[in-house]
Amino acid sequence: RLAMKRVPLLRPAYFIWIALPAALYAGYLALGDPYVIWSWTASSAGGHGYPTFRAGNHITCTYVGWPGTLREPAEGGQCALLRFSKAGWQ
Repeated sequence: RLAMKRVPLLRPAYFIWIALPAALYAGYLALGDPYVIWSWTASSAGGHGYPTFRAGNHITCTYVGWPGTLREPAEGGQCALLRFSKAGWQ
């Protein structure tokens, strides 16, 4: 006589994919909306040369994301490439 093996319909492995979207959503709630650098204003060092992104003399940074734009003063003369903010939340 053949023994029939029961096939489990709900295995824990079927739900492992839920961990990634849940982690992304938790990060979104904790950090806020992502913004990427769009432009910056800088003063050229000593008045010569064109200011580059890593020159360390930035004044303001403008970021763009799906909620809109975000403009803020540079921290320590630098602009981050990626910025998270809850500024657009109400």
